[in-house]
Amino acid sequence: EEVLLRPEQISACVLRKLYDTAERDHRRRTNADAGESASSAKVRVTRAVIGVPAYFTESQRRATVRASELAGVPKVKLLPEPEAAALAYGAASDGRGGDGGTARSDDEEELILVFDLGG
Repeated sequence: EEVLLRPEQISACVLRKLYDTAERDHRRRTNADAGESASSAKVRVTRAVIGVPAYFTESQRRATVRASELAGVPKVKLLPEPEAAALAYGAASDGRGGDGGTARSDDEEELILVFDLGG
């Protein structure tokens, strides 16, 4: 029997797998940090930030939110990928950005190019 799936249903399957993996890895790290006697209480992903291509239409963005809802996570923030790249650059924990360059002081002017190569 042939089964037809809408694109957002396929995306929901991918997202559910990602959510499950994140939950499992979180439990594994938590148990490792607390020792073997730690509880294996189930921690669930309740919110998500999903990077989407900058060219996504409003319809495609709504479909992405629906996919997350189908996967069991209704609280979603969509973030255009170029914005995600810019945020990741500024959020580097060592203050050097993603390029491994030297730290700069806050009074220095800096020009940063954020380019979404796509793919």
